[in-house]
Amino acid sequence: MKAGIKALINWYTKKRPLSDDDGQAAVESALVLPLMTFLVLGTIQMTMMQQARIMNEYAAFQACRAGIVWNADRDKMRKAATVALLPTLANTSDAVHLAKTWAMFEAAGTLGDALSKLLGFLPGGISNAVKIVDVDIMHPTKQEFDSAGPLPGGKELDFDKVDDDKARDANRLQIRVTYLYWMKIPFANWIIHDAWMATRAGIRYSGPVDKPMSRPDPNHWYNPSGGRNRNATYAAALAKEAMSKDWERLARMTAIALLATKAGVYLIPLESTYSMRMQSNVYRDNLQY
Repeated sequence: MKAGIKALINWYTKKRPLSDDDGQAAVESALVLPLMTFLVLGTIQMTMMQQARIMNEYAAFQACRAGIVWNADRDKMRKAATVALLPTLANTSDAVHLAKTWAMFEAAGTLGDALSKLLGFLPGGISNAVKIVDVDIMHPTKQEFDSAGPLPGGKELDFDKVDDDKARDANRLQIRVTYLYWMKIPFANWIIHDAWMATRAGIRYSGPVDKPMSRPDPNHWYNPSGGRNRNATYAAALAKEAMSKDWERLARMTAIALLATKAGVYLIPLESTYSMRMQSNVYRDNLQY
């Protein structure tokens, strides 16, 4: 009797042998899991980026509004844009949290300061002028200012001068706000960042989402045999940026690449433009180009 019960228990508790379907399910899970993880985390990160992009458009409006009444002063415009973007950085639900967030942002200072704190040194070629939020004056240029007939002394342009086409055009302020948005969602942040850098370099990625591979291109020094080489991709993106001879943008891109490779901080520049008619005299010394 005891032997029969024992045999029955052994039969009942005996492990079911693995079938071919079990191995197939494991392989399919290994292939699909990274993609599903990226879809979830990537959706969250892209939604946050979209919110930051909308806020950056509002920041461009606020910066331009400050510029037209403050003689196109870049510092005043940068502060106005920063205040508009504070909700994307930290809690600003009340006056106390708003003050803390502003103090935190001001303490961070420039990207050069951030690199020094994170890496322990300031890499060569990175300018302390690279800011997390920056404003560029696209219009008017100094040449357009000079041709518009400035006031005696040549230092400012009367914003009420409407009897001349060149003066009217020179009194239109157009700016560009660049916000270096910090992507903080793990896994999704470096995948999106690497894809963006590859786009800047003109490299096409393919393959698994967590291990993308670039296609071979014998015509380019940075990617002759394809494969995965983040440093080569970043170097190619910087080389392409250098061709534009916009040294501020090159310094910004260099800082972004160094923060990604050395500190695991993934930034993407968001840009928005806005234009308004001047409500104060434009000062020539405030113009960039």
